[in-house]
Amino acid sequence: FKQKTAYEISLGLVGSEMCIRDRIWPKVREKHLYPPLPKPKVDKLGNTVAFISAVNKQIIINFDYVLEMSRKLEIRKILEAILDHEIAHYTFCPWDVCTHVSLYMKSLEITKNKEKARILTDYFMDVVVNTYCVSEMETNIPSFYKVMDKSSFDKLICSLYQKIWDYDLGVEEFEVAKKLAKIPYLDRNKWERSIKLFSLFLRDYIDKTSKYIIFHPFDRYSEDEISRGLRKIAVKFRDPLKFKKIIEILGKKESAEFAALAFYRELAEEYKLLVERKKIIGGGGLYPFILKSWEFDEPLNDLDLFNSYGKILPSVTKIWRKKDAGLETKSEKVPDCLIIIDSSGSMTNPFYKLSFAVLGAMCAANAYLDRNSKVAVYNFGYSDEGSELIVNYTKDRNLVHRAIITYFGGGTTINLKNVEKLVQLAGNPDVFMITDMEIYNLEDVIKLFKK
Repeated sequence: FKQKTAYEISLGLVGSEMCIRDRIWPKVREKHLYPPLPKPKVDKLGNTVAFISAVNKQIIINFDYVLEMSRKLEIRKILEAILDHEIAHYTFCPWDVCTHVSLYMKSLEITKNKEKARILTDYFMDVVVNTYCVSEMETNIPSFYKVMDKSSFDKLICSLYQKIWDYDLGVEEFEVAKKLAKIPYLDRNKWERSIKLFSLFLRDYIDKTSKYIIFHPFDRYSEDEISRGLRKIAVKFRDPLKFKKIIEILGKKESAEFAALAFYRELAEEYKLLVERKKIIGGGGLYPFILKSWEFDEPLNDLDLFNSYGKILPSVTKIWRKKDAGLETKSEKVPDCLIIIDSSGSMTNPFYKLSFAVLGAMCAANAYLDRNSKVAVYNFGYSDEGSELIVNYTKDRNLVHRAIITYFGGGTTINLKNVEKLVQLAGNPDVFMITDMEIYNLEDVIKLFKK
């Protein structure tokens, strides 16, 4: 254990990896029912005992720590204990991002301190996985904890281990350990209540941890794991403000709009709407049927220059009204969709609280977009310029979703001309109107839809 040369250290690293690969890893994998993890590696990691890579889930063990601990315990037992611990984090607790975040948020409720909540969440998960390993399999974890260097807080945790494992770890008994021992650490359904009790009992005991630590930062998760976890988080918390905080906890600095979009998108995926295809009877082409006077807001596509005397004037200019040729064909398709959503002050602000209007609108939009139809959005507060948002029929999901979560506040008036134009543009769209009915021109709105 004298100062080693770089060559001797490299030999030690290689030897340790060969020992893990050939002798220890097969045995440990068998105990844990062959988890889909690559072979562990040994490296120099500063003051971290070990960690799992976010990209390939490879366990990397700190060579310096193993070397230091080998004065007190066989290297084989050290490596087995560390591997048991790390694998159990992958297979049992926290299992996924959502569980980890949920435990942290519950601890934060009690401690009101981010650093304390992080430390206590780490220790709670360690107690869970270590107790799981001790109760379910033959493991060297108790031997490892008996000889490891301990801070005063580590000694308190080991006092807890002595009680629930019935194993002498050579530490004094703490009174608080009796309370901690009553927590059901292996009951996954009670973890959230358990960590609140764990944090309540220990929040005043936290001091410096050991020189070498086993900690579980949120950046250990890959982008794919975070992406899969966000949907569970949205469904679990159902709160856009909490969701935004969680995104920040996961290391993503995003805008309020991005967080709201992500929240409602993930939540909307949990609710699927079925859309029936409509029977379309037509085809056979159109032919000019009758002349009528042109009005200012109508297109000039079917202008008759001869009967209009070459003039473009309302009531003077003539256009042809066309009629189906009568050669019927039948087909089925999902129609386009118009979503009219109220975002006045009487509606829930989707950035601060779960808005069922926004969630419902997004579910409806997804139902049509998923079937290759187009969606238009009319989002209204006041009908004045700047207090309404119109998105024409499109398949651009991002554009539609952004329009749906826009919030104006204020009063409630619908510009009926704009709605009528959107209805006419699609011919015969399905229309969703989402509002609390506190609309100034409600009677006119009802008359419009009667037509």
